[in-house]
Amino acid sequence: MDLKRYRVNNIQEALQLIKKDLGPEAVIVSTRQIKEGKGTFGLFGKTVLEVTAALDREKPAPAKTSGKTTPMSAAARYELKEQSPQPTALPGPST
Repeated sequence: MDLKRYRVNNIQEALQLIKKDLGPEAVIVSTRQIKEGKGTFGLFGKTVLEVTAALDREKPAPAKTSGKTTPMSAAARYELKEQSPQPTALPGPST
């Protein structure tokens, strides 16, 4: 998973950068307003938006199969159906 943090002036700017860097499948993980710049306790700093975005580049592993499948004939399907237990009705509520 790729995580990337952006400091921008507004959310539109963040969305443009995220799509450009990570692509349209990226998701925003968090946003917060912070003050950056010089000054005592950030009093004279500029307020910016910090946006963290993520993209999961891992693709799920394909299901492992033998690759050898044989279609079942109609007769075999019928025989299998006949051997399967049939559902039975449950008794009604007792009063």
